[in-house]
Amino acid sequence: MLRCFVIACALAVASSWGVSATATAVGRARTSLQWDNVTHPTTLAEALDLAASLEEKDDGGAPPPAKKPSVYIFGGYKDNAVLDSVAVLKPGAAQWTTLPSMPQRRADGSEVTLPFVVFPIVLLLGGELGPVYHAGTSTKRVSVFLPRLQLWLPGVEMNTARSSHSCAQQGSLTYCAGGIGVGSTAAIASFEVFDLTTLTWTDLPDMPVALLTHQLSVLNNGTLLVTGGLFGGGPYQLTASTWLYHPSTATWTAGEPLPLPLAGHRAVAVLPSRSGSGPQLALIGGANSNQASSTTTVWLTQDGKWKSEPVAPAIGPVVYPAVSPAGNSSVFVLGGYTPSQPAGSQLAAVLSLTTNKATALPQLPFAARLFGCASV
Repeated sequence: MLRCFVIACALAVASSWGVSATATAVGRARTSLQWDNVTHPTTLAEALDLAASLEEKDDGGAPPPAKKPSVYIFGGYKDNAVLDSVAVLKPGAAQWTTLPSMPQRRADGSEVTLPFVVFPIVLLLGGELGPVYHAGTSTKRVSVFLPRLQLWLPGVEMNTARSSHSCAQQGSLTYCAGGIGVGSTAAIASFEVFDLTTLTWTDLPDMPVALLTHQLSVLNNGTLLVTGGLFGGGPYQLTASTWLYHPSTATWTAGEPLPLPLAGHRAVAVLPSRSGSGPQLALIGGANSNQASSTTTVWLTQDGKWKSEPVAPAIGPVVYPAVSPAGNSSVFVLGGYTPSQPAGSQLAAVLSLTTNKATALPQLPFAARLFGCASV
């Protein structure tokens, strides 16, 4: 009950400020706590209870001043080698700091940051296990990373093993869709949800089409949106289709098609402006053919239409970047494949979602298509 109550309160506060829960977590952190004196949790349930007990109560006032976040990067692969590397870039730092390795080598998964402010919790879901990448060896494994304690814990395994999938966080619910299963390179349509209040996974109605390297996002109205991806079992085909999942009725409907086929992109929610205008979603990077990286950023407008703009020069064409909020309506764009680094890049930049301009950051400490990243 405590976990459910605190998550609901955190989201209500974020909504009242007109920002997402993730952006709120980026902008706030209690600095007076001595983390060395905190009893370390040994399970996800204990970590959630600790996060709930430390969560600040809202005093009904204005949001706190924005704070630049640290960004963590996890695993991934370069060429066929699966990585277990972890590193962090702190605000204003001239270089990345290498941290102790992940519990196992992981690539091609998905990550979400749970909506806690004081004590963030990152879930790394599914993917391929190392040391060598081989499609079809997907895992159900979920790993829990606690940035404040630099601690790894086991999570609750998914019902379906998957890699090249996409996950999205909506309040206390973590949704995971599609990907590649076990023993085959064909895309799967499986769709499931994890409930933080019960610590259980539940299967939901399959996606209308089996997909991999697509993106699952939560729109402003609470509907879930699947964009692009690859279908088939090899050779794969790109799609411009989109699909909407309606949680209240547990049904899927077709959405507005993308202006071009797209896969290997990343979807980022755009914070609503005070006027309520502007885009609500940005699709960053990806490939629009089997050979070429996309040279555009695709935006979903408030009226549900898509538009395209040239990609920011400091980022350039990139496939499979890792993306995470950077505060002030901007995002980190990290790693992936670029034309000059097709085996894995050291790309690191901050992209403004209001101006579509990017600023370079210190290069990644290793070149890779990352498992994912998280900013806290």
